[in-house]
Amino acid sequence: MNGHGISEYPAKTRKYGVFTLSFIIVIGMGFCYVDLFTDAGWKSKWYWLYTAVSVCGLSFFLTGAGRPETGKTFRIGLPDCLLAALVLYCLSRAAAGQFAEAFLMRCTAFLPIYCLAGRVVRNRSFEPLSAAVAASALLLALYGIAQYAGLLPAGKTFRVVGNFDNPAGYASMLALSVPFILYFALSGRRRMRYAVGVVCAIVVGAIVLSGSRTGILAVAATGLLYAVRRRSDFLRRTTAWKKIVLAATAVSVAAGLYFIKKESADGRLLIGRCTWEMIREKPLTGHGYRCFEAGYMLRQARYFERNPESGFAPLADNVKHPFNEFLLLTAEFGAVALLLTALWIASLIRAYRKNPNDESYTLATALSAAAALCCFSYPLSYPFTGSIVALAAGGLTAQSRRSCERFRARRASGILAALSSAALLGFAAKEMYYENRWHRVQKTASSDRPPLPEYERLYPFLDKNAYFLYNYAAELNDAGEADKSLEAATACEKMLNDYDVQMLKADAHKKRRDFRRAEACYLLASRMCPGRFMPLYELVNVYDSTNRPDRAQALAAEIADKPVKIPSGLVSAIKIKMRERVGD
Repeated sequence: MNGHGISEYPAKTRKYGVFTLSFIIVIGMGFCYVDLFTDAGWKSKWYWLYTAVSVCGLSFFLTGAGRPETGKTFRIGLPDCLLAALVLYCLSRAAAGQFAEAFLMRCTAFLPIYCLAGRVVRNRSFEPLSAAVAASALLLALYGIAQYAGLLPAGKTFRVVGNFDNPAGYASMLALSVPFILYFALSGRRRMRYAVGVVCAIVVGAIVLSGSRTGILAVAATGLLYAVRRRSDFLRRTTAWKKIVLAATAVSVAAGLYFIKKESADGRLLIGRCTWEMIREKPLTGHGYRCFEAGYMLRQARYFERNPESGFAPLADNVKHPFNEFLLLTAEFGAVALLLTALWIASLIRAYRKNPNDESYTLATALSAAAALCCFSYPLSYPFTGSIVALAAGGLTAQSRRSCERFRARRASGILAALSSAALLGFAAKEMYYENRWHRVQKTASSDRPPLPEYERLYPFLDKNAYFLYNYAAELNDAGEADKSLEAATACEKMLNDYDVQMLKADAHKKRRDFRRAEACYLLASRMCPGRFMPLYELVNVYDSTNRPDRAQALAAEIADKPVKIPSGLVSAIKIKMRERVGD
């Protein structure tokens, strides 16, 4: 090879190598599930990506496969500049908070994919890469169909989820794979188009069975763009009445998706309204990276305090994401980040128009599907979505680098890649180690092996993990350490402030006989989730303990008449007790 890069391999060997490596990485992001961590279905896939990218980066550096070709120069295009500005701005905002390291590591994981995408497109490696994505999607779709048929174990809450924690991640991976499957139908070969049709039918069927409305919408958008590509004069030659029929069909599909889960769709209107309140408070620079979970539920509580009779009250629950990545971006990083993102997307569209071949069209379609998912879900919570966005953006940007500024970077780029890979691998190894220790504590805790000593040893290493802090506070509270529990819960509150945190704090205050603060926490929890019964029931007990029988009796009557959203034995017992109290 003589240090001349991947392109020196014989074409056939290179194709097999690209397919194998791509398939291993992609299949891991879809199937990796290691029951050694908390939230294993989600974290396992991120750890897989971190490990795969860092190992590949170090291997390429040591073998010379990833070095730039001798005498060659990198070119910088407008999309590169805008993306760099966006990342640096967001990193500067993240540095002001507690999660700068986590943000930097995610950027480090996607940067090699972005940088190598242009080489993949130029060196005729796009076909084996697309084949790897298509093969992974087919296996994942068959896995979900087998779950639906009862041949494989279904998910705990949802039936068709593959190896994901819920249908959103499963459907987003399948939907983003469809453009790469359709790439093979653009060649015009009839047998290939038949095979593509079969694979697409299986993948789309799995998405429908998962019940993900956003996945169905993304696939519909992809299908429409593909139809326009195949029949470029379709819209121009379509008569007016056919356009009306098409528009009516689109409206009917959208309405059908809305009414399939009307309560869920209405709940997202509430989430959007409360997220907008967050944005209005800091419109330019936002609240900071990962501040949504710390601030959103307070705005939801404020909304119901001002609108106690709102029809949204029965739908309200804990919210950890606004179901719109652009809203989340604006809430955390402000309008500056949103503007930079819009300019970056516009530059990618311009880059596509410079060279609209089959490869760039596939990448543009994948980005369009990702944008559709981002408008109604949380696809960037999963590594496959970020990888596809990085791949598509890098591939399209490579199309616009012909007449742009250039700079030389041979040895320095290799050293930087090796250092970044080593840092990413170290970060992933450290996080996996402590996450595994915490997971073992949760699995093995018993009266003979109390978890508190191990929690105390893990605290210095997991003090930025809100869910660890919540569990630590709960263990302290159960052990009668109310003061220490409140300290841990207060630290958790800065990163995660929801119904459960407020209920935990209220119980700790009650054990300390601080009924005034307990009342405040129960009231806040009730306003966060007005449909819940426990905070109201506990408030009755607080009023009894503070000798306020009139308020206790009035609230007991309110609980007795309160409609039930989700029936349960606990709710039934509370209502019976309150009815007996008021004399019904």
